[in-house]
Amino acid sequence: MKVTGEPKEWMYRPDLRLTVDASFAETVLNGEPFAEAVSRWRPRPDSIGTKTLIVEVKDDNDPRFDDPVYLHKLDLAQQVYEAINWGFLWVTRSIDIEHPSSARSVREVMLDHDVSLTPADITIARRVLGKAGRSTIGELVNALGSIGKCSALHVRRIISMDMRSGR
Repeated sequence: MKVTGEPKEWMYRPDLRLTVDASFAETVLNGEPFAEAVSRWRPRPDSIGTKTLIVEVKDDNDPRFDDPVYLHKLDLAQQVYEAINWGFLWVTRSIDIEHPSSARSVREVMLDHDVSLTPADITIARRVLGKAGRSTIGELVNALGSIGKCSALHVRRIISMDMRSGR
């Protein structure tokens, strides 16, 4: 976003732009920590559609928290996005990301983002998942030989794992 009218023109590039279920968006915009909302969200047949969320991801000790110019910039960005009916959300590591229900699994998955996969690994995963497209992580680990390969398949969006179950 390019903003003019301030003493100095500035550019704003959000950390994330997500299209999410509208009920999930309302949950996090009403203050529920992001990781908690993610772990509890379930698709609903009576969904009211989607909503675009602009997400600012911040570390707890980000020095910009003390910069009034930066905070003003974010405030202006929030006003613009809300004017077009998009949500604007700050996600802070200790509050929104490091949640006991997901932290361990997320760490394990991200540590395995560079694991090598072969076409045979994908074939094995498809065979284990079968026509129903479901299996347990344990069955996949046994078939593939490591949790790392399961995690790599998940990171690359070849399979989807329930991150709340740990292993």
